[in-house]
Amino acid sequence: MPSQNPPTIGLVELPDFGLIDPKGENWLAGIKNKDRKGTVLISKQVLLSNLQAQGFDAQLVNLRNGDYQGEYGKIIWRNTEFIKVYLGI
Repeated sequence: MPSQNPPTIGLVELPDFGLIDPKGENWLAGIKNKDRKGTVLISKQVLLSNLQAQGFDAQLVNLRNGDYQGEYGKIIWRNTEFIKVYLGI
């Protein structure tokens, strides 16, 4: 009888976002909580353990880990150009 590999499921924790002004200041920095670094939403942890208990090869990809910053666009607000970025915190 051939062995069957369990189905693979990936859960993704999205990165945080930033809005950087020309001075390099992040206007969203006051909104997000830096204490969340390295944490995952509890609901994803619960879902992950339930999927693994049911025999799935479930893995979590946490895009908040690390210190990477990537630009994904620009916006003009009140005559100021902001750079939109996603952040691994």
